[in-house]
Amino acid sequence: MAGVALLLFTGGLSSIVSLICSALGVFYGRRGKRNVDEGKTAKHLSLARAGVIVGIIGIVLSILATAAWTLLIIFADWSSDSSYDYNFDNSSIGPVIAIALRGILI
Repeated sequence: MAGVALLLFTGGLSSIVSLICSALGVFYGRRGKRNVDEGKTAKHLSLARAGVIVGIIGIVLSILATAAWTLLIIFADWSSDSSYDYNFDNSSIGPVIAIALRGILI
């Protein structure tokens, strides 16, 4: 759940961290389901299932966010006639970060 929330609050900029959190959610959710099936604990099966489902959703969303940011960086047109003037070098990642931050902060 934390991975999905982090992904949504940062607009996809934390997709790698969200991917790790979501993968851990799937891992521990499956572990919890296994503990219930083996009889080590008698409750929280639905919580373990929810962890697996939310973890898988987080993994998919993180992969999509990573792909979207990668495509934005690759195909972005940083020509001089752009309305964004941040005094960055056009060959750097600076304009991408500046535009993303401008979109988040406004």
